[in-house]
Amino acid sequence: MGHGRKKTRVERCWTLSTSELRTVFKPTTGFCSGWLKWQNAQGEATCSIGFEFSQQPSPTFTVFYSAIHQEPKEQQDMRYPIEMVTAPCRFGGLRYWFICPATKNGLACRRRAMKLYLPPGEICWACRHCYELTYRSCQEHDGRIDRLCKNPVLLQQMLNGGKWSSRFLALKAALKLHDI
Repeated sequence: MGHGRKKTRVERCWTLSTSELRTVFKPTTGFCSGWLKWQNAQGEATCSIGFEFSQQPSPTFTVFYSAIHQEPKEQQDMRYPIEMVTAPCRFGGLRYWFICPATKNGLACRRRAMKLYLPPGEICWACRHCYELTYRSCQEHDGRIDRLCKNPVLLQQMLNGGKWSSRFLALKAALKLHDI
């Protein structure tokens, strides 16, 4: 991955989840519509989108909302369908999946995803791969600790070496936190 900008975390994005949508609508009815709302910790509405779900001719989840572009700052009304597919569950029923509607580098993604994301400053829903999103735990995890745990000789050399660069002082502190 290299050392560049930090990736946006999924925790900072609005999320459409097929598992959460099942509590909002019953896919067996064939068609339904409504609004999805997100709230902050104080219970204030921070985002809402309208939706229509249709089973015919194939499962489609149409979203409509207003988005504000970063530059120039202007509002744009969005309305587009998100194709869905189903897969049978092991003990009966169906599992719904979104087909990512995004286009990246001129190619349609069409990746099957249980969740679609809308990062800050973006205007269209897409899978985490299209937006190159990561998880907080991935950014906080230090792979050097794993390598040292798997190589006790190297760990002992580092602990006995006495020459600690600022990079390894942070690692030494992390090792103490993990009781290694």
